[in-house]
Amino acid sequence: MFSRIPALARPIFKVFVLFAALGLWRLPAIAERDCPFFTNWLTCSAAPSAFVRGITLIIYTAAFVILWRSGRKVWQLLTTGEALPVTESLAKKLTIALVLIAALTFPFGSADLTYNFGAGEYFGQGVNLYTEHWETLNPFFLDEPRPGIPNGYVYGPITPHLFAAIYRVSGDSYVWFGFIWKLIQALVLILVGFTLHRIINPKAGKWQFTLTVAMLPLVLFEWVVGAHFDGAWVLFVLLALRYAKLGRWFWVWPLLTIGVWLKFLPVFFAPWFVLWWWQSVMNKQSRSVSLRDGIAGVILSLGITVGLWAPFWEGMETVQPIMLQAKWAIMSLFWIVYSIVQPIATAIFGEGYHIYTTATAHGIVFVLAVFLLWPLVRHVIAILLGRKAWPLPTYTLAMTLTMLVYLMIWQKSFWPWYVTWLLPFALITIALRPQRILNKIFTHLSVAPFWFYLLFLPVWYIGGYQDPTPTVWFAVLITAVVWLYPALLLLWWRVSRYDLDVDDQAPTPTTDEPAALRDDNLSTHTYSFDQAPYSTHMLLLEQVPQGSRVLDVGSAGGYMGEYLIREKGCSLVGIEPDPATAAEAKTRGYEAMVAKTVEDALGDDTLQPASFDVIFCADVLEHLVNPQAALVGLTRFLKPGGQVIISLPNVAHYSVRQMLLKGQWQLEDAGIMDRTHLRWFTRETLHDMVVGAGLTVIKERPLSGGLERFGLRKLLGVGQKLLFLFPSLFAVQLLVIGKKK
Repeated sequence: MFSRIPALARPIFKVFVLFAALGLWRLPAIAERDCPFFTNWLTCSAAPSAFVRGITLIIYTAAFVILWRSGRKVWQLLTTGEALPVTESLAKKLTIALVLIAALTFPFGSADLTYNFGAGEYFGQGVNLYTEHWETLNPFFLDEPRPGIPNGYVYGPITPHLFAAIYRVSGDSYVWFGFIWKLIQALVLILVGFTLHRIINPKAGKWQFTLTVAMLPLVLFEWVVGAHFDGAWVLFVLLALRYAKLGRWFWVWPLLTIGVWLKFLPVFFAPWFVLWWWQSVMNKQSRSVSLRDGIAGVILSLGITVGLWAPFWEGMETVQPIMLQAKWAIMSLFWIVYSIVQPIATAIFGEGYHIYTTATAHGIVFVLAVFLLWPLVRHVIAILLGRKAWPLPTYTLAMTLTMLVYLMIWQKSFWPWYVTWLLPFALITIALRPQRILNKIFTHLSVAPFWFYLLFLPVWYIGGYQDPTPTVWFAVLITAVVWLYPALLLLWWRVSRYDLDVDDQAPTPTTDEPAALRDDNLSTHTYSFDQAPYSTHMLLLEQVPQGSRVLDVGSAGGYMGEYLIREKGCSLVGIEPDPATAAEAKTRGYEAMVAKTVEDALGDDTLQPASFDVIFCADVLEHLVNPQAALVGLTRFLKPGGQVIISLPNVAHYSVRQMLLKGQWQLEDAGIMDRTHLRWFTRETLHDMVVGAGLTVIKERPLSGGLERFGLRKLLGVGQKLLFLFPSLFAVQLLVIGKKK
């Protein structure tokens, strides 16, 4: 049955087949409305015995562990753009089969499904969902308002029309309503895969890529099984991204408007789209078209907005339920801060504590949000003035970070499906602008929300089926499990300003193609010039003596060489195998460029023996077939007493050791595990190679910019101390300077 399914996909298919089987077992109780699972379906009046519930709990726990393990591998495959080992035809069949299996999974469908069912029923009867307390009429809530959620309607004005149409088709059958709604979400998931494929343009075919997207357990479980319609607004924001990338602003604003009036959340993305449009307006070549299309698109969007809200609008009372959603908090950092501040505020202000506690909690998280997002804000003014332009992946990075910070520290609650808001935009960013730390964050987040279920189910079962989510201790536990690791990585990355500043020095790829690998010895992943304090590049450049004649091996576009020419008065000759890149470097002040591989350049007449003071090898030798031989050949061009400055990645870094302990060897698009590395070095092997080339080692230094910057001012340089105390463990890269005898 599963023989034609790729090995990576097999566990995921098996788990969802199991979910579907268990769901169909409970389907009769759902069909008879004997199982109103708005708290939890296992507690309904037709629930099985305690023994069966216990067995079911064990099965589900095991299933979530499998999804957690498989999901990490799926995310890693997606970020590389590689294809599953299946044909396009088989991938199409498997994708459709997988989403259909997920759609058949009942009664796993969140409580929102009953909410949607009631909305469709009563909107079809002419009830204004925003101003009338319609949910008290919903039979699935047992004629009582749903606890913890205010009366009224909290979604956008498009959704009542959708729910009412599905309700009419379903004939007042909750089962048919749920199944049709899940089929729609399955279709949305496929369309999201198609749209991502168009934006990223990976190596995988359209259906191969979409199958991999559908295999993301969190997305499949929350959008199709859980029937959350977050995929719908995500789809429209992705379409807006696609058209913004093409400069077709007339379509961007209506698409974004539809996303907003589905579930409001795209308002967090809107400022970045406005900035992107203004950037296009400031470009003389596209100014008139962007201005005209943008204004026309805004007018159309206003018309859509008026048309959608007209059936509901009764003044500000209409949006009161939406505003009330911001009044409650559960399972969030905001709530934790509120709970810490509350006793102090109560002691000082008595009964009026709430307003002061809320204000204090808002103030604390606001300061934290500004701190985390400030590197983005710094660039906005330059873009507004037309002095800077961002490419698509930088905008998606800004959108991802904005939503990540909001969810992490300011969103008033946490539920697993919230993380699906981030995954598509993070995927675009990582695929088009590879970021190692961002990839680590989302490798974790793509599956971490399953820990909510892994923790909730046993706590709920042991606690006598009492919901633990309103308790502070559960909020702390969930917040720590899901957000602590990403928060630490984000703070670490914040030190280097999310690597945004490197865009000022590096060219922006304009092609639709993702970062690709060259066929020669050097990697074409763009390691842009990083001028941040304690960055590897700046520490390397500091080693070059003033006024030296330098042979820059692997000069790329010449940005580091330009710095040496401008700041240190050096003269440079470069070796760069790509002719176009070599030509670009030549324009930055190089005396000459040898457009050959390192091995071929050794015999080029441009390079004369004993003619250079410094040979500069920044992250080059690890890409060569025989770096020892290449280094020996390069030393011929070095004057007596000249220096070879080398930096290499450290394969003994703790992250690699951790991976090996798990029995893994996972290559990446950048960093220590760059897939174009042909040779791997530790401190000892690098030292041996330099000595073996006839050089005397005069300096060695571990490099790890992020760690060194940590605590440099406030904590007595704790990061730098750790680096120098345990260099093999914490050094991301190694610097060695060898002197010719």
